[in-house]
Amino acid sequence: MNKLPEINFKYDVSSERQDAVLDVGINDLKKIKKKCEEFGRDMPTEMKLYYNVSGKKLQVKYGYDLVVTHDDELVPADLFYPGLRK
Repeated sequence: MNKLPEINFKYDVSSERQDAVLDVGINDLKKIKKKCEEFGRDMPTEMKLYYNVSGKKLQVKYGYDLVVTHDDELVPADLFYPGLRK
């Protein structure tokens, strides 16, 4: 039986790397917004990406319904972990 080699991945989870990832995401969202404006379309309120590894295909589903209303007490974690909010 063939034995797979052990692979030890090290991930950079430093604050600097996290900030860099957020910067990339924010810049990408700005580009998407610019394209929406360019084509006279509304900016989606929700985008879900699905990647089929075996088929090597990316599928995107867009939503335009209001997902969250303005609330001065909401923090980003409330949006990702709604069950934890008191």
